[in-house]
Amino acid sequence: MKKKVQTGSLNWDQLPDSLADFNKRPAKPYLTNKTFLPDPVIVKTALPKPLPGTTAALLQFSEEEGLPGAKLRPPS
Repeated sequence: MKKKVQTGSLNWDQLPDSLADFNKRPAKPYLTNKTFLPDPVIVKTALPKPLPGTTAALLQFSEEEGLPGAKLRPPS
């Protein structure tokens, strides 16, 4: 570093207020969408195995271990 790091204490009682005053903003309604998800699919799988070409810290969870494929359910 080119300069020595400066240290100091932080006085929580003298911090400046926020520049944004949310009480002065005009209120607008939020638009929401509801999406209902299907019930989860519970399947028995084999133990995960290490992902090929990596360390044992990366595990593979795929159809090979018994997980369902992308086309488990037809689109509704």
